[in-house]
Amino acid sequence: GEVDKAFELIERMDNLKINLNQKTFYVLIHGFVGEGRADKAIQLLDRVQKLGISPDISIYDVLIRGLCKNKEINKALQLYSEINELGIHPDVKTVAELISCVLEERDIMRLLEERPQDLDSESILLLYNSVLKGLVNIGLVNKAHCLLRSMMHDGSGIDLDVDKLFGGQTIRPNTTSFEIIVDALCSSGKLDDALGLFR
Repeated sequence: GEVDKAFELIERMDNLKINLNQKTFYVLIHGFVGEGRADKAIQLLDRVQKLGISPDISIYDVLIRGLCKNKEINKALQLYSEINELGIHPDVKTVAELISCVLEERDIMRLLEERPQDLDSESILLLYNSVLKGLVNIGLVNKAHCLLRSMMHDGSGIDLDVDKLFGGQTIRPNTTSFEIIVDALCSSGKLDDALGLFR
């Protein structure tokens, strides 16, 4: 748990021209993120790249999730953009995590547009739920509620951009979908709407 001391030791090794191997770098990056020190993990990633080691997608996934957990959303989005430009695409769980943490609706839509293609229904439901959570987190509870209602095909005639991004694919909400919205409605004092969804 003593990240700073571990990092000092890495720097000493560097000064002595002792190079860490790829496996050790990966273990350290995972460990630093696990300790809530994504800053040190990113510094280590820079060293890995300078040594000519190409990190695999799992390292980027753990870094993006760590940045999201630390509420360093802009850094997470920047890293996501950088790796996309390199042609490296994070898995759907990482994209979902990022969607649920972003601070603006336009970022949600951008991430959905850049999502991995040809997803199975379980992965698409994961993304839908992350959109619900993301909308709630940025205060758009009504929009999230409307999205859930459109997922239920309740005849509301609601046309949301998110629906278009999934090519009109039919996705049925699950318990998590309802949990996200019922909780948000209760928190915003809309108990009748929450009860209606519960029923």
